[in-house]
Amino acid sequence: ENALINLSLALQEQENQTGKTALFFKTVFLPESIPKEASYVICYTLPTKSSMKPKMISRFFTQSQFDAMLRLNESLNGKANIYFSTTLQDAEAALKKNPRSRGTSETAVYLSFLHVDIDVDAPGFHKSAGKRLFPHNEAALLFIENGIPLTPSIIVNTGGGWHVYWLLDQPMILQTEADRKRAGTLLARFQQWIRSLAGEYKASIDTTADLSRLLRVAFTYNVKTAERRLAEIIEVTNRRYSLEEIEALLPTQELKKKAARRLPFTKRRQRFPNIESIYKNCRFMEHCRSRPNEVSYNEWFAALSIAVHCKNGIEEAHKLSRGYDRYSEDETEFKIAEALKGKPNTCSHIAITLGSKGCHGCPKLDGLRNEGYVL
Repeated sequence: ENALINLSLALQEQENQTGKTALFFKTVFLPESIPKEASYVICYTLPTKSSMKPKMISRFFTQSQFDAMLRLNESLNGKANIYFSTTLQDAEAALKKNPRSRGTSETAVYLSFLHVDIDVDAPGFHKSAGKRLFPHNEAALLFIENGIPLTPSIIVNTGGGWHVYWLLDQPMILQTEADRKRAGTLLARFQQWIRSLAGEYKASIDTTADLSRLLRVAFTYNVKTAERRLAEIIEVTNRRYSLEEIEALLPTQELKKKAARRLPFTKRRQRFPNIESIYKNCRFMEHCRSRPNEVSYNEWFAALSIAVHCKNGIEEAHKLSRGYDRYSEDETEFKIAEALKGKPNTCSHIAITLGSKGCHGCPKLDGLRNEGYVL
């Protein structure tokens, strides 16, 4: 509560941007509750004149390196797009998995807020083809303030949309896989609820529910276009929420699950010998291939989880990803390695949990309804 008050006062007193950024971090990540192994993650991309996607550079900072993180942020501000991870990460575990990692849901150790990332149809920022984005900032802000029955703790105008934060009164310390599963499920359910509310405004919001999601650092410049735009906090309230308060608002889904009658996974993989047959019979996969710039990050990974288990799966996964404007070979390789460890995403996960519009009209949805799933 005191941190929120201090941040609110700083906005009124017009402190320098670095000072405001420091207060922002201390508000969303309460220093006294941060575990020793936890690190902040700062990622940045420098603009490039070529058509290639700018390379993402990641840096980890412990609590004792907080000032060094601020100095890096200050040196890059106005020259690069600067982001931070929504969770604090175990840097040692993350870098052991991948030396170029920025952390993953598996290495998250601290979650202190829930969030949504709301894009608007801003020229130069977001492609609206096939999406029902909010037409402008004012429409999105109207939804945030009137369409969501839970007062945000912080609202940030990013220059191309809005980042909205709901701070927890007690951060979730993620020590076990069960902790991370609970946190990931909570965030997914929360964002699914917000997305359903946005649908009443005839607008869509992407799912950003993984525990290593990046958001723009407040009080840094958005330099995606020649006209730099400052990511500014436009509202701070004194609200922090308990998990019980938030969970009480979320709709419940009663799913009737039948006993699994699947083949062992090693044999089941052989059912996907040729990816072309999947594109022919799966609307979701064809949607991801034909409209790569319209799918969310989680939808992309779901498609990868299927593609990698086909014949020439790694090559097919790259083919599927190259259509995306900001395709990165390194990032795709990293996600392919992750996808190979697991199973292909199921129809129910893609249609229900992700809410993919690529599944619309698929005859398999009727089968899911007959099994008791709420769509």
